[in-house]
Amino acid sequence: MSNISVMRRANRESLIMALNTCLSWTELSLLCVEGLDTIVPEFTEEKGNRRRFYLHGTAVLLSKIAAKFNASVIVVNRFTTLSFVNNVMTSGPSLGISWKMYCSYRIWIEVIDGETRQRRLVLKKWPVPRRKPLSFHITAAGISPTL
Repeated sequence: MSNISVMRRANRESLIMALNTCLSWTELSLLCVEGLDTIVPEFTEEKGNRRRFYLHGTAVLLSKIAAKFNASVIVVNRFTTLSFVNNVMTSGPSLGISWKMYCSYRIWIEVIDGETRQRRLVLKKWPVPRRKPLSFHITAAGISPTL
């Protein structure tokens, strides 16, 4: 299996089960999660520490999948209206700005504003090829590489 797309609408338990299933596969090169806020509505309904806990757990699972397969992970984080202050609408990523801290060289975050306006804020870091691990022998004389 080379590419997959995670379901569009689910509860948190279904998403976690789907991601854990991905971990049991033998091959994966690309994982696309399109709008966690629409897949799991409780991400946007929960407030404070519980919301951060949900997002952190999901990000950790995505990172494990990316590391195991050296796969690219794309997470779409849509723009939404955050609040109205003094009759001025403010908008931002529906999963929050702090979610960008999970962006590593394997996880891409893409923010899309609205369905008709396609303004994009794209932050991408490319996966790096796996390197062969180096082996060393530690002896009384010092450290020497294994050939």
